Amino acid sequence: MKKYVLCSLLSVLLAGCTLESEFGLPNDEKIDIRLLGEWGVKKENAEYVSILKNSNNTYKILLVSNDTTQEILAHSKTIKGHRIINLSNDNGTSNTFYAFKVNANTLTFFEVNDQLTDKEFVSESALLSYFEENIKKKNFFINKTKWKRK
Repeated sequence: MKKYVLCSLLSVLLAGCTLESEFGLPNDEKIDIRLLGEWGVKKENAEYVSILKNSNNTYKILLVSNDTTQEILAHSKTIKGHRIINLSNDNGTSNTFYAFKVNANTLTFFEVNDQLTDKEFVSESALLSYFEENIKKKNFFINKTKWKRK
């Protein structure tokens, strides 16, 4: 069961149907301190996500399971009232995107639907334009997931 929970945490953050791009969104916003802390599916599980301040504009996200920890760097961007978190892989060559909301002790996030475009983005500004033009579409955000503060 523990392995299943970790796999689901990792797959939600690292795979799935969320939009991926070589380019990231602009990193020009301060971190949202409400995101900081430990989040998980159930309090009794040893697997969880720890979101830490990395700098004034970036987060360090730790995916923790019993004896392993994976680190991801991230930053957020608000676009037309929607908070987007931009996760970067280890070498910064791939970015994935999720919408998020923090309400008290619940973190709700959604994948950005990768089925709405079949083109590769050629720049950061092209990616940002795509978000601005499509973010209000009904199916732009999919696969709602909720985590509780540990």
